[in-house]
Amino acid sequence: MSHDLTVPNRQVHDLRRLAAVQRSQLLDTPPDEPFDRLATLARDLMQCKVALVTVVDSRRSYWKARIGVDHLPDNRPEHLVPVSFSQYVVDERGPVLVSDTRHDPRTRDNPSVADMHIGAWAGYPVLSPDGQVLGSLSVMDDKPREWTDRDREVLATLARSASTEVGLRMAMADAQRAAERARRLADRSAHMALVLQRSMLTQPSVPDYVDVAVRYQPAAELSQVGGDWYDAFTEPDGSTVIVIGDVCGHDIDAAAMMGQLRSLVRGSCYDRADSPAQVLAHVDHAIRGLEIDVIATALIARIDPDTRADGTRMLRWSSAGHPPALVLSADGTTTLLDAPPELLLGIDPDTARSDHEVSLAQGDTLLLYTDGLVERPDRTIVEGLAELADVLATLGAVPLDDVCSSVLAASVDADARDDVALVAVRNRG
Repeated sequence: MSHDLTVPNRQVHDLRRLAAVQRSQLLDTPPDEPFDRLATLARDLMQCKVALVTVVDSRRSYWKARIGVDHLPDNRPEHLVPVSFSQYVVDERGPVLVSDTRHDPRTRDNPSVADMHIGAWAGYPVLSPDGQVLGSLSVMDDKPREWTDRDREVLATLARSASTEVGLRMAMADAQRAAERARRLADRSAHMALVLQRSMLTQPSVPDYVDVAVRYQPAAELSQVGGDWYDAFTEPDGSTVIVIGDVCGHDIDAAAMMGQLRSLVRGSCYDRADSPAQVLAHVDHAIRGLEIDVIATALIARIDPDTRADGTRMLRWSSAGHPPALVLSADGTTTLLDAPPELLLGIDPDTARSDHEVSLAQGDTLLLYTDGLVERPDRTIVEGLAELADVLATLGAVPLDDVCSSVLAASVDADARDDVALVAVRNRG
């Protein structure tokens, strides 16, 4: 049986989209762990037979990750676009869910239904940083099935993680080209690490009941840059989640691993009812199960959106070996959120994780930071924490951006050997 291989789909042929596909540098590259991990998660969490990460140009749909595929057509990991289901995601620029491929008007005449034994199919777009649809993260079953709201949430979250991974790679490629053109840095790898890290440390988006200020200051020697990160986002129930972490190691490997771990923490935390300790435990199990070679500290804090009867908000937090956060009251009182130390991520997924709670009054400021802020060769960490608390105590009424600037100026030398990430959150009340 012959098939018309022309593609009337104008989105497939959009020049801006095709340029983004080329910039992604994913076509005709072998499978690698980050995309395979996401496809494996999609298959397992949704209990499907097959999961794919595809990249679509004007002619073909290339399988960057292929989990559960026992055979390849013509021994090549790709389909022509007219017989690929990913064309529908590109065409609609959004998710496509087909419960029964043999009866859905979009797919019933597609020869892949029979060739690949597709009974049900669901795909979400994988995007470039500028929003172009590069392809899809998809799952398929050999029998029809109804896709649940949970299925949609899982696939949407994993597709966002795939898009983040693509963005990391594109940012790294752009940084490499810039470094080669400029030839101003002796250590190109270190410069790429810095650019890659900064590409991940985006301005947080948070609700109007808190103010957030962030800072990232690289080490004096770029060879020491790589593992520090922060994150802040709003969950669907209105809660504010703040994350700070530090991957062991430096340079480009640590920066790339930082990006993967940050995405894993965000994907595990978003839209879950789990407490911060449960999220850390889930991430730890994912690190072991997906064989991610990383050791890192991390602290997750969640601020409730609703005020309690006494006018305060509850802050719940859990730490995986990370330096303790500090709370600055409006009157200048500082409180160290210290607790018995718990293991870093990546060591023992079965270790016990604990949640802790504290009340935030109106005007209270929460400060999270990485160890470069308090650790120096000329003093112990205990001394560094005491000095940080003393500095912070003078800043109770200072605007939040100025709090960050003052803390960095007082605590970090010009020749600092480690990079520093810093997040300050103020409860508006």
